[in-house]
Amino acid sequence: MYNAKAVILGILVFAVLFSTPFWANFGGTKDYKRPAIVLPQNEKECVEPVEFMRAEHMYLLNGHDELRFRTHGSFDGVCLLDAETDTIIEGAENGIFYTIKLNTNFNWNEQTISIDPVVTLYRYKSRLSRAVGDDGLGIENSVAAYGQYAYFIDNSGLLTCIDLNTMAPAWLFDVGDDTDASISLEQQADGTVALYTINEVDKQGKSGDCTMRKLNALTGEQLWSYSVRCKSDGTNGGGGFASPALGQNSLSELVYFNAARTDGGGTLYAFNKMTGEIVWSKTTGRYSWSSPVLVYNEAGEGVVILGNSGGVLRMYDGLTGKVYDEIEIDGNMEGSPAVYNDTLVIGTRDCKIYGIKIL
Repeated sequence: MYNAKAVILGILVFAVLFSTPFWANFGGTKDYKRPAIVLPQNEKECVEPVEFMRAEHMYLLNGHDELRFRTHGSFDGVCLLDAETDTIIEGAENGIFYTIKLNTNFNWNEQTISIDPVVTLYRYKSRLSRAVGDDGLGIENSVAAYGQYAYFIDNSGLLTCIDLNTMAPAWLFDVGDDTDASISLEQQADGTVALYTINEVDKQGKSGDCTMRKLNALTGEQLWSYSVRCKSDGTNGGGGFASPALGQNSLSELVYFNAARTDGGGTLYAFNKMTGEIVWSKTTGRYSWSSPVLVYNEAGEGVVILGNSGGVLRMYDGLTGKVYDEIEIDGNMEGSPAVYNDTLVIGTRDCKIYGIKIL
């Protein structure tokens, strides 16, 4: 099912097809004529000025909010949009958690849409953030949500469960260090809402504990945890930068964590969701910040795919950790692969994007 020659052949076929338009035109561009750009009648420009577009066609949430406690104005995480309540929630590097009621007005007959945003924010300081300074307030992971609760972790390691109805914390938990990896949530058959998270090694110094854990998302009770020692040099961070991957189908009993800069360079773990027992683990050779991706065939049998900073992309048996196949591409894979049917797409720091067939 998983054949190295077939995978390499798939890459070559993709490269040939992708580059065909370039080779077809190589040396034969003498008769090329730039197509004319047809403007709308009675219009001088296709696009309005930037100032008009910003004022009339978009809403800008400024990270340099005057109410911020931290000066960093970036947004690292992906926002969540709830269509039912017409609301966006987002955590920011400035240490503020935002909810934005869009008040969307869509006119079907006129085919127009408008918004009238109302912003509500939650800002805070904690014992943990005060211990490391205001830099501990930034939120770099994407917010997770279940029902009326939203979850995020700041740079000081404070995990907050916030009630979206009251904009007040429902519970708090110290995960031990900065956390860039987004939280994974799953409702179990017994009704428990499981929260999985992994911290990095940052505030701990050049080495420290990277802890993979499971909490009850509704109460904040820790159900199990496992720690591994990781190194960090300030530039290439250690510990967990990748979100946990939740198994389904044949892998439904397992959750996967990727820890960077362990003794083996990096380590991929498969835990039993209920007990926290390590079912299998594999060193990755070079560290990896990429989240593991789970892929299933029609029978529901799953494999785990993970790339590392050395350019090696491996496919593992999801149940046993056996390496089915591996290929090497150019560049560090910091992002996670995207998979559609039998095609995997991955980008690297060498400014290349690869399309790979999964056979």
